[in-house]
Amino acid sequence: MMVRTLSNERREQILESAAGVFAHAGYHQTTIADIIASADIARGTFYLYFKSKQDVFEVMADRFLANLKEGIKGIDLAGEVAPLEQLEANLVRTIETVRRHRNVAAIMFGNHDTPDPRIRGNVERFFAEIKELVASSIRTGQKIGLVRDVSPELAARFMFGAAREAMRDMVALRPESNDAESFLALSASLVDLVACGLFQVPQPPVASNEG
Repeated sequence: MMVRTLSNERREQILESAAGVFAHAGYHQTTIADIIASADIARGTFYLYFKSKQDVFEVMADRFLANLKEGIKGIDLAGEVAPLEQLEANLVRTIETVRRHRNVAAIMFGNHDTPDPRIRGNVERFFAEIKELVASSIRTGQKIGLVRDVSPELAARFMFGAAREAMRDMVALRPESNDAESFLALSASLVDLVACGLFQVPQPPVASNEG
């Protein structure tokens, strides 16, 4: 049991070190030697756990996507919890996953250094599933009169794109923004934008008592 625990710890050490190197140098510029140096291990130790740099990133990417998928639930429009509260809970879980795995997220959401094509394909398929989940919830909302008559697919792309770009900004462009409060504020802002839109609703004039 002790040997297995130490083995798991060493594997996690390599993954954590590799994530930092990938985020700093980029996927394509990173070498196995860089990962070994960051993890402070022997080359032979690396190959006990992973076959290649690609193998390391695939494990990190698959774990990251699995964590994201676990936290995203379908919106139950007939449930006891208000739909917007469910949406915000989804965003909070998603953003917290991104915050905890920000080095991996910086590569996954970044545009400058696309990882291996197979990994990118998995990412795009995952994103497509999420967009369809959102679109399906919008269609249901339209049927019960909660959501106005708009294109579900276009609305889903708008919501997904806004969330993705905001999170990319947080992890890739503003690395100092790692506190939970900043990420929660981002979630609240996204929900407010979805619920209320961009423009102020004109207020009716106040009736005068004169005359």
